[in-house]
Amino acid sequence: MIKSGYKRGIGCKADYSKAMEEYLHMAERTGRYWERYVDSIGTALYEIGNMYMNGLGVGIDLKKAHHYFKLAVKKGNLDAENALNNKKFRDFKI
Repeated sequence: MIKSGYKRGIGCKADYSKAMEEYLHMAERTGRYWERYVDSIGTALYEIGNMYMNGLGVGIDLKKAHHYFKLAVKKGNLDAENALNNKKFRDFKI
């Protein structure tokens, strides 16, 4: 599972732009080879959505957060599914 030390400031100063870069790098992995990393890809997509939802290193953008949470759910991420059930997104219209 992917956890960015940059997002949490583990072993370094928190750096949200580097954390986003790490998550996007993992989230962009596609193809047969990467199927074994579906959990890590789902986690990366969830974390990107979480950063957009909370404005961590990026402006708050609920449309993007919703988009990344939906992609994470397709990868089986339960945290993203719970986020979409949040009242912010329950009646969300794109």
